[in-house]
Amino acid sequence: MVDKKTNDVVYIGQTSNCRSRFNNHSVLKKVKQDLDQYEVHVSLLDPNMLLHQLHEIESDLLGAYYHLKRTVPKYQYGG
Repeated sequence: MVDKKTNDVVYIGQTSNCRSRFNNHSVLKKVKQDLDQYEVHVSLLDPNMLLHQLHEIESDLLGAYYHLKRTVPKYQYGG
């Protein structure tokens, strides 16, 4: 998820069900009322990927973000 004003990544996640993730994740519930402030970027992956593979991709993306910014996205761990 990206803040439109600052163009900063504020959350990185994975799911096989975007609607469920958005409705049930505590951090995403917080920003729901300000949704017009954010853009959600999605990459479609092989639907046969296993859960541990999705987690590995998420971890890799977080690691790359940290490598570049030396911090985690604003809402990654509760904000």
